[in-house]
Amino acid sequence: MATRKKRCRFCSAINPKEATVCELCGRSLSNRQHIMVKSIIGIVLGLALIVVIYIMQKTPLYITGSSHAPRLELISSAGYASLSGDMIVEGKVRNIGGDMLKDIQVVVSWYDKQGNKLSEAKSDIYLNPVMSFQVSPFRVSMPRNPQMGRYDIKFITRAGDAIYTRDRREKTEG
Repeated sequence: MATRKKRCRFCSAINPKEATVCELCGRSLSNRQHIMVKSIIGIVLGLALIVVIYIMQKTPLYITGSSHAPRLELISSAGYASLSGDMIVEGKVRNIGGDMLKDIQVVVSWYDKQGNKLSEAKSDIYLNPVMSFQVSPFRVSMPRNPQMGRYDIKFITRAGDAIYTRDRREKTEG
């Protein structure tokens, strides 16, 4: 009758069936510890993947309201009268979120010197979609009113939801 033998997975030495340690290299012949380590690593990686998927599903494409992290960053803007007599507001905005933003509109509101709202116009920003950290120019045109004093800029989705925007324009004192 042939006796069964164990082969060491480290040095390939042949050992008796009942051996628990390799006679040549002294390492354990048991696979239990090796299998347990692989199982623990697999479980940890599986849980990490579940957490990442959960977080990605819970992150909305558009975050509204001032209590949330900003999704856009207003880099620059300039308002001026064109030769045709229209008022133009143009500038640049950057997507500072982790995902792309689609169907973004810029809304420009003009006010008189007393703070009364005179008019409002909106337009799509040039890039659609805007990828993460990509910069898009924008331009809004509206008929000129001699009472126009200052303007405000905000960004919305095409559905009308506000997109919280961080203003990074340089402030000038005048």
